[in-house]
Formats: sequence, C-alpha cells, structure tokens
Amino acid sequence: MTISSLYTNIMTSGLALDTNDPNYRRIRIINFILYLSVIINALLIKPNLDDGQTIYPISSAIVVIVGSIAIWLLRRGIQHFKLVAHTSLFVIYIILFPALFEGGIANSGFVWYFLLPLFSVFLLGMKPGMFWIGLMFLTETAGLIFLDPQSLPYRKEFLFYHMLSLAVGTIFISYMQSITEQYEKAWQAQNEILHKMSITDPLTQLHNRRHIDEQLALHIEKAKRYQRHLSLVLLDVDNFKMINDTFGHHTGDQVLIKVAQTLKNTLRKVDFIGRWGGEEFIIICDSCNPEEAANLVEKVRTALENTDFGIGMPVTASFGITSMCNQPSIHAIINRVDKALYQAKAQGKNTIIIN
Repeated sequence: MTISSLYTNIMTSGLALDTNDPNYRRIRIINFILYLSVIINALLIKPNLDDGQTIYPISSAIVVIVGSIAIWLLRRGIQHFKLVAHTSLFVIYIILFPALFEGGIANSGFVWYFLLPLFSVFLLGMKPGMFWIGLMFLTETAGLIFLDPQSLPYRKEFLFYHMLSLAVGTIFISYMQSITEQYEKAWQAQNEILHKMSITDPLTQLHNRRHIDEQLALHIEKAKRYQRHLSLVLLDVDNFKMINDTFGHHTGDQVLIKVAQTLKNTLRKVDFIGRWGGEEFIIICDSCNPEEAANLVEKVRTALENTDFGIGMPVTASFGITSMCNQPSIHAIINRVDKALYQAKAQGKNTIIIN
C-alpha cells in the first residue's frame, strides 16, 4: 500500500457520502483529529512518565483509548457521526485542559484552547456546539474559583480576560456559523429542486425517460440480488393523435395529465411510474410476475375507461407486459414489452397482452 492510498484510506474512514454533502468535510476533519491525536499522544505517554509528569500521561492515555474507540466506530459507518463528533471534541478537550492550567509550551496553552469552540461549532453546528463552549467556560470558572494562584503559570486575572476574549470569539463564530448554516440549507433546498426537475417530466410530473433508464437498471439488479419477481408494463393512450387533431394539443396535454393522475391513484406505492415519451407510460411492478402485474394493470385499464376526461368520449389505453427477470439486457426487455404493446394495439386496443 502506497503512502497516498494509506492517507486516502485514513481520511475517508466512515465516508459513504456525496462529496457535496456538508458532512463530507466534517468527517475528513474528524479523521484528521482522531488519527493525529491518537498517534501523537501514544508516543508522548512514555516520555512524560520518564519526566515525572502525572497529568499529561493520564490525559494522553485517555485520548488514545477514547480516540481509538471513535475511530473504530467511524470505520463501521456514517450512522455514528454525532457520537464520533462529540468524541473528537472530548479528545480535544482532554488535550487542551492540562495545557490551559499548566501553561503548555512557552505558556501558550490558552491560545490552543481557542480551537475547541471553532471545532465544536464546525462539527456539530451552533446549538449542539454550545455544549462544549459552555463546558470550557465552566472549566475556566472553576479554575478561577478553586485553583491556588501560585499553581498557575500566569495570573488569575489573565484567565478572566481569556474568558472574555473567548466569549467575544464565540459570539462571532456562532454568528458566522449561523450564516453558513443558512446558506447550506438554501443550497441543499436548491439542489433538491434541481434534482427533482432533472428526473421529472414537466407535464405529467411523473418520472422522466432519463430517470426511468436509471431505475430500470437498479430494479433489475435488486430483483436478481433478492431473487424477486419483476415485471415491466408499457402502455399507450389509444387514438391520442385523433384527440390532439380534434380537440387541440392543450386538451391532449390535459388528457395526459389526467392519465398520469389515474395511474398514481390506482397503482401501489411501490410501483414505479414514468412517462416513456409522447403518450406512452411505463410501470415497473416490483415483486410481481407478469400475471400479477396484469391484475394490477386491469384496475388501471378499468379506471381509465370509466374516467370522465371532459372531451365527450372515453379515453382508453393498450398495455404490454413482460418479465424483467432472466433477460440478457435492458434493450431486450424493452423490445419484448414493446412487441406486447404492439400486439395489444393490433387486437383492437384497450386490452392487455403478456409477452
């Protein structure tokens, strides 16, 4: 394994998300924090013990144990994100806690303490992140009240001013995070709208041809994996050209919209419905053999036949059905169902044929 592949494996532990998802960045940061903290603190335990330290070896051991558990949880999947995020912040807190009151390198511990509010708001959002910011204030307040001034590397007044600057910084961070979250929500909402538009037929509000192609492949793969029946239905509105020529294209569009609504109202929730093109519609019947699919389709055929379309004449449809299992390709399935539909048309329309 190369260094590059090892780095990628570490930084993407627990990731099964779209790179556009906000949590994608957060998990990469969590991985960086956890692995770096565990490795460095594991290396520091023995030197600190040799130097006669007590607090630092204990905090390092806690970081190694807790951090290792968090890494294990993250590698098991994204469902543990919030728990691992809190664990990562706990690791940072344990690292920075002794540094604040013992000074750290060149009394710089208080500077590193500012990392906690930054990471807490970034990883958890503003409201959940305030828990860790509140814990920081409680820690410093306890230090001001209970610690002997002689034990601190700097004056107690310095802790007070540090808390004040921390409060101002927290307010600023919270404000910026709230703006970021608003933009993220607006961006996600816009993405959802664009995604829905990309898979929806604008006239009938059913799934469009592009999405049908994707779902055909997905349904076939699932049917093979779980050894379930799967049937495909292709229907065509009878005499639609005559309807357009007689009543106009606007009326034709209204007929198609009502056909789509009838399909949605009659079929099961698990059935996938889409507009194949023109006056043709497609139905993927999950867990149905062709005969069971024909029973479902008969309800649709009857519903269409009995629906008043407001044009003074009945609107019917012809249906072709085929099994989607044991077929060499999607192209072969479409050919079979198309032939079944052609036979239904040839036999007088308003009928169902299984191929």
